[in-house]
Amino acid sequence: MGEKGPEPQNDGSLNIIAPSTMDFGTLHIASNSEKKAKPNFDGHFFVDDHRKKDQRSNPIKVTLTSEDFTKDRKKQEKLETELLWGKGKVDEKRPYIIQSDELSNRVVLTDVVKKNLKLKVKRDQKVKDGQYGSVFTWTACDCP
Repeated sequence: MGEKGPEPQNDGSLNIIAPSTMDFGTLHIASNSEKKAKPNFDGHFFVDDHRKKDQRSNPIKVTLTSEDFTKDRKKQEKLETELLWGKGKVDEKRPYIIQSDELSNRVVLTDVVKKNLKLKVKRDQKVKDGQYGSVFTWTACDCP
């Protein structure tokens, strides 16, 4: 007789499981120009939907916010960047919409993120070479 898996949660929560790091690679940019880069990351990007079946008529809205890309923790040297989703700028007022499936608790967004997310980096005269980093915050809600 096989083991029974854990009972599905129906506590009404939405959970995002995202890679802890994303790498936009090494960009060689001439002064006063710009480049776009797609993210590379290990693992998968999921949204787990633990809402009850009668609550799943509302779509899930996923948004992304980010801090400035800076060279060090003092945040003195920062890059001029824009995060893009598809052809537009990432904006909390323009969420990615998921229509949840009644039968599945997990929506896989790995390929969607890899296809749509881009970082546009502009370089001016005062930007120094080096590694820059940021912090991304992903949010999921079923708000109207």
